[in-house]
Amino acid sequence: MNQSLLDTFEKKLTKQLAELEQQLGGQFDEERELQPPQVGDQIDHALDSRAEVLDRVSESEVKLVAKIKLALQRIKDGTYDQCGSCGEVIPLARLEAKPSVSLCLDCQIKHESQQTKRP
Repeated sequence: MNQSLLDTFEKKLTKQLAELEQQLGGQFDEERELQPPQVGDQIDHALDSRAEVLDRVSESEVKLVAKIKLALQRIKDGTYDQCGSCGEVIPLARLEAKPSVSLCLDCQIKHESQQTKRP
């Protein structure tokens, strides 16, 4: 993959990461504004508020942040377009559709198949 394409993917991923982190961080800020500390045990109140916010943050958003960070690291390592399982080149169309992928389609299908078989 040429440097121009890598730069394009890096910009896309960096922008998506910033937006997600702002969204996730914004939820914490919003929670503080909506529920100012009340008289009483402020530590319990803070812990309860934090737990409520964490419940709202979807697991998929947290996973996506991790995948984006991994993709950015793979760009730096020079392995961005290589499947993390079989080592084959991930097709450009797949990377363009979902820049944070780390597996080729065949390996992704195998991975998902194994996930659904677990109890």
